[in-house]
Amino acid sequence: MLILHDGLVDEHANILKQVWKASIPSNVAAFSWSLLQDRIQTKENLSKRRIELADNDDSCSFCAQTVESTQHLLFNCKLSSAAWNYYFKWLGIVGVQHQEPTNHFIQHNFQGVDSISNKRWKVIWHAVVGSLWCLGTPLFLRINLWTRKRHSRW
Repeated sequence: MLILHDGLVDEHANILKQVWKASIPSNVAAFSWSLLQDRIQTKENLSKRRIELADNDDSCSFCAQTVESTQHLLFNCKLSSAAWNYYFKWLGIVGVQHQEPTNHFIQHNFQGVDSISNKRWKVIWHAVVGSLWCLGTPLFLRINLWTRKRHSRW
């Protein structure tokens, strides 16, 4: 017998609901929802789906030093980390940033802050990850079109 009720599953589902409740355009919500499930089209995710770049380069579009994963591209890379540091400094927030996307999103749920301010923090989070993605995407698309491996199955 399979029991589907799990606190972590419920918590993740609740987080995903928060994305759709945010006062943001639906395409931004769709992107953030995909991001929190690690379903955006990073080079690592494309490789997992047996889609590869014509030049077989899976390195980060920003730094070209490691594999381009969701976590690296939007949170760990030197460029994205600098953007987050600037953002936190601009808002006067001091603290350690989570590197995992879901925990990073949860980090923007501040206790003791009114709900309107909390909504604003989350809108800013969506704006920053969306901006980083848009910054990385043109670099990614300038590389040759993807080619599908012959033996792959969808």
